[in-house]
Amino acid sequence: MLDKLLFKLTIITVLFSFNSSPILSEPNSNGGQSENIQVTESEIKQVDLLKAAIYSNRGIIRGIQKQYNTALEDYEQAIKLNPQQVETFINRGLLYSVLEQWDNALNDFNRAIEINPNLDTIYIYRGYIYSLNKELNKALSDIEQAIKLNDKSSDAYYVRAKIYSEQQEWDKALEDINRSVEIDRDNANNYLFRGNLYNKQFNQPKLAEADYNQAVSLDPDSSEASLSRGIFYTQQQKWDLALRDLDRTIKLDPENALAYFSRGNVYALQKRWEEANRDYEESLRLNPNDFQLQSELRNLSQRTANEDVNVDEADLEQSNEYNNSGLAHALKQEFSEALTDFSKAITLNPKNALLYFNRANVYLAQSQWEKAL
Repeated sequence: MLDKLLFKLTIITVLFSFNSSPILSEPNSNGGQSENIQVTESEIKQVDLLKAAIYSNRGIIRGIQKQYNTALEDYEQAIKLNPQQVETFINRGLLYSVLEQWDNALNDFNRAIEINPNLDTIYIYRGYIYSLNKELNKALSDIEQAIKLNDKSSDAYYVRAKIYSEQQEWDKALEDINRSVEIDRDNANNYLFRGNLYNKQFNQPKLAEADYNQAVSLDPDSSEASLSRGIFYTQQQKWDLALRDLDRTIKLDPENALAYFSRGNVYALQKRWEEANRDYEESLRLNPNDFQLQSELRNLSQRTANEDVNVDEADLEQSNEYNNSGLAHALKQEFSEALTDFSKAITLNPKNALLYFNRANVYLAQSQWEKAL
């Protein structure tokens, strides 16, 4: 899903002055019609520019209203009337990006750069699209060009931080997101991204919590911010705070499968099996594909609710050792070793939902979404 931080649509404001009236037929003294009053070619061009601006701005409104086809029609009309209006190509490129029509989006951003190669935002948008499509070298080149044009662009540093994260260059990512925060201290996404870095890559829970709190404070309607903080509190075993945030996420976004899945994890860790099972079922309903881990967790909650699973003391101790080893590997980004250890721990102690939670987090770090679910 595209990052809402970046896409700031540009309303086209145009002011016109005419030296004469538009083409009219005025009545003469005898009641007939006089000859048409002619306007200059320049004034006709101004009318076309005005119409183009109206179409382009209406395209913005229709896009916001998710009337995507009619929005595209308006942008097409605007371009026919004024093929040099850079904002129209930018706005249509952003709409194509929302529709995940990457080639069309890149074509529009390329055209916008041809018209105005000195506008930093176009390079940011194109670089972001490149990063989503894993063309990271092209993405970095565009963002660096944007920074050359405007080294005060918070968005540019934010996008480059995301690119560095894709490359697992965590220190560079942190440096850039810090710069983005310095430039724009009121942007919740900056704090959310940095909180995730502190939490997942730098093992700095106090700094992570402070950033998550700031993100939620700045954007209390962000389901992503409350979900991230809820998962963080789950990792910290602060169950009440985790449930508060996950309840909030579900209220904001009742179709969020990951929120139900995460709340189910908290209930399972609290041995509230019936509630855990209900949330896993809802998550499965929202994601009807047969995800292995989600089914495992659902069956685990059902099984544990109905029978007492005895774990040998020696197996329990060894399972804990594998879990600790897995955590150590995960902190060092040694994900294959971490998965092996967590899987061994689960084999020895299949009753412990925290082990599944830890393994799910490793899958998330590897972008293996289906296994994580």
